[in-house]
Amino acid sequence: MQYVFPELKSLYNILEVDFHPLKLYEKVRPCMDYVAANEDLAQYVPALEDIIVTRVLKQVTLQALIGQMKLPNLYAIILSMWCSNSYKIN
Repeated sequence: MQYVFPELKSLYNILEVDFHPLKLYEKVRPCMDYVAANEDLAQYVPALEDIIVTRVLKQVTLQALIGQMKLPNLYAIILSMWCSNSYKIN
């Protein structure tokens, strides 16, 4: 991974190593800003958004099922992810 952009390493670590759905948006945003601004990487933004939303929904669904998450927290996470359309490429 020595040739990978640091922002992409960080994104990987946030999603796969240090995943926390309640803090995900604030942690992922700088990485996604970098990807969206990079001409070669911008094409991957929609796929990354899908991966992030899917990952969050899987985690919060699991937490909701086992009773560790309250419904308002679930709503807040979903709203913050879906209301952020700043990365959509038209």
